[in-house]
Amino acid sequence: MIRSTLLLVPLLAPSMVALAAESGDLGVGVGVAMSADLPDKVSGEYAKYGPGPSLQIPFRYQVAPLARLRATARFDLGVGSNRVHWKQEVNGEDVTLYSDDHWAMFVAGGLSVGADFLLPVDSPLVPYLGAEGGLAWVGNFHSFSGPSRVLVDPDQNDLDDASNIDPWTGQLTLLTEVHLGGDFALSEGLDLWVETGYSVAFLNARELRKTPEELNATRDPWGWNALRIGAGVVFAL
Repeated sequence: MIRSTLLLVPLLAPSMVALAAESGDLGVGVGVAMSADLPDKVSGEYAKYGPGPSLQIPFRYQVAPLARLRATARFDLGVGSNRVHWKQEVNGEDVTLYSDDHWAMFVAGGLSVGADFLLPVDSPLVPYLGAEGGLAWVGNFHSFSGPSRVLVDPDQNDLDDASNIDPWTGQLTLLTEVHLGGDFALSEGLDLWVETGYSVAFLNARELRKTPEELNATRDPWGWNALRIGAGVVFAL
């Protein structure tokens, strides 16, 4: 239900932009955060990523005293493990094998739009809550060794190069988020913001690139449930 509701946010953006053109102040910010991927009921057994850095670049357009349009560019990174499957001939028969103990990393870049609603409080710190929806590109990268080294096709990889990029996947996915934060005025035209957010995206299974075709190697699906806390500044333009 929450995810379906958040997906409506981008549909509302054009009308909000038209309203913003009549009255409003534009601000652009930058911030850093720590993001942790929470366990997912679908992939919690095998997809585990530790806390990683997140860069946030929000754009804000005030459309009313207590409401503003918002667009956010974000970049995230996490290191941990996932699961890949492949088919291999063993004793003359094709069997399905998997690995979930290899090193894995994801990098993500996304753009979402939505709105913030400020709470009417008489305080130097102005709290707000909001929601956004959009798209993210997520790349899953790996380092295979042992039995899973068979996935590294020597015709598509340089096995003698330590910086070789092992088989990987990349895809676009829907991204939704809710967040709660607060603004504190540092000077005229410059605010400090602190914020915590929870975003959700689901990564369907994808074929691994740069693997032998006959192995039918696939990275299993996983859910990205990112709990984020961070801070930054926003400048009025």
